[in-house]
Amino acid sequence: MEFIISSEKLITALNKVKPAVSNNPVVPIVENVLCKVKDKEIQFISTDLQRSIITSVECESKFNFEFLLPFKTVYEFIKTLPLQPVKVEYNHLNYQITFITDGTKTSIGSENSKDFPKIEVSEESTGVIDLKILKSINELVKPFSSSDELRPAMCGVYLGSQVCATDGHRLAVYPFDFKEQIIVPKSLFDCVNCFSDDDIIYNISGKNLTLRQNNTVYQVRLIDERFPDYQNAIPKSFDFNIKAVKSELIRVLQSALIFTNKTNNQIKLTITGSVLNVSAQDLDFNKEFSSNINLVESNIERFKIGLNCLFLLNAVKLFEESEITLRFNMPNSLVGIDSVGNYANYVMPLMLNEPVTA
Repeated sequence: MEFIISSEKLITALNKVKPAVSNNPVVPIVENVLCKVKDKEIQFISTDLQRSIITSVECESKFNFEFLLPFKTVYEFIKTLPLQPVKVEYNHLNYQITFITDGTKTSIGSENSKDFPKIEVSEESTGVIDLKILKSINELVKPFSSSDELRPAMCGVYLGSQVCATDGHRLAVYPFDFKEQIIVPKSLFDCVNCFSDDDIIYNISGKNLTLRQNNTVYQVRLIDERFPDYQNAIPKSFDFNIKAVKSELIRVLQSALIFTNKTNNQIKLTITGSVLNVSAQDLDFNKEFSSNINLVESNIERFKIGLNCLFLLNAVKLFEESEITLRFNMPNSLVGIDSVGNYANYVMPLMLNEPVTA
């Protein structure tokens, strides 16, 4: 049995299913991609048992059959090929796959496709979501999710009346009213490279969320946990705020980070009228840093607070605007970071090693 496919279509399909291919899986067979050739079309299916990706492209074939493709080796090989037709032969008796191109013939052993996990995908539709929204969530919200597997709810992104992610130290809120209330794994947002800039049909069925666009399907298992009550953690209002030029603030924070103690990357922000002083020290290596920034706006006479420099720096970088606003209440309460628009993120303060007064 055989089929012919262009190397361009083949590498495009493999790139789409790549995010769900495991390198060191518990079940070794999912290191492969299931290929189904039918009606002059080949379907590629990958899964890591928590998410699955399905895509299909046209090919030339007189046969209907399926086989397992050893992903890593084949992917690396196909990347080396110039644009040309690739003839693929499959021996169902010994599961041997042969690739024939201009002047090259390679073969690789495979496994029985019947041992590959069965992937069931719902054809129903719950609603439509714009890929641009998913891209924004991927860039602005997902970085705030946790990597602590002991807190699975925080390892995902909450979709509800707002979109939210938190790791217990940082929190991001994005203005998007989703019809459902679900927690999706971070891996969902790998789909941004699988779809084009257009509407995506989604469906929630049981414990799965399925995204579908044209010939590509991306399915993830939802996180069945209760998301933290983040709305009560966010102050309803802030008493103090300052506005700074973003590029200047980033420059100073990047310098300060070099001089922080790597245990918690602590810096001290001291606001005196229209001047912000950023200071850091690492007593273990006898390092100190201090720099002043002239603020654009300030309603604070004097205020001190400790923050994680890396968290603050990464939060500020996410904004596109030229000016950034920091909002405060007490030195032990959440710090708000925002600019123009409804997107905001928040950082928990750190206790300073000196008496702190507002």
